[in-house]
Amino acid sequence: TKVKEVLVQQKGNWETTFYQLLAANFGFKINALPFELLAKSLPLSILSKHKTSLLQTEALIFGQAGFLADEITDPYYLALQKEYLFLQQKYNLHPIEKYLWKFLRLRPSNFPTVRLAQFAALMHQRNRFLAEMIQQENSKHMDASFTGINPSAYWLEHYQFGKTSKPVAKTLGSSSVENILINTVTVFLFAYGTENQDDTQRNKALQILENLPCENNFIISNFITAGLNVNSAANSQALIELKNEFCDKKRCLECAIGHKLLKTNDYAAADINLF
Repeated sequence: TKVKEVLVQQKGNWETTFYQLLAANFGFKINALPFELLAKSLPLSILSKHKTSLLQTEALIFGQAGFLADEITDPYYLALQKEYLFLQQKYNLHPIEKYLWKFLRLRPSNFPTVRLAQFAALMHQRNRFLAEMIQQENSKHMDASFTGINPSAYWLEHYQFGKTSKPVAKTLGSSSVENILINTVTVFLFAYGTENQDDTQRNKALQILENLPCENNFIISNFITAGLNVNSAANSQALIELKNEFCDKKRCLECAIGHKLLKTNDYAAADINLF
């Protein structure tokens, strides 16, 4: 799995493993790669030393993302730039290329600059993030770790550096929080529980999925159209895995759902194709 792969790369360090997986998720697919590269270029050990200062946290993240090399005269931008230049020299940091970040066809609220500001705020406000998540007993309240995250006031009226916009809060929306819980938190907790023989964490991961609504994508839509009842993220995640392991590999006869569909009068056996 991806968790195991990153864990091996990080020599068994669960903190840095979660940090890198969470960063990649903040890219929400289209910017997952630059976010992943950013996390690899900015060690958590360095970021942790400056977590108490939002300005320094933002400077490290935006600087390593390649966004602080432009000539922009905003006082906030100049303050970030000054902080980053000092920290870059102190830690001998090498930023990733700015061109890797994609803005095209994205809603402004999904611009990488906004996601980076949210990620910086999260890193700043959650000093013991992994420990809090593991110690959290009530899976229903897990989303509280991601809600109420407020980037710097600058981002209230900006989506990009140097371009003013109408005031809009840049907190993480409910769909973004659900995405992070489904694709990072539960996957990580289940892997952590499996590796450490901790049923509490594995059960917590499953409970989180059961308490979240099912995902809304073409895969789930096709299963619903075929007559399946999908009422939670636990169901939708199971069906996505089923699609990957059975539908995509044409293993219909090995699958209870596929076998039933083949026998259903509503479908012509030779023409069944959910995807």
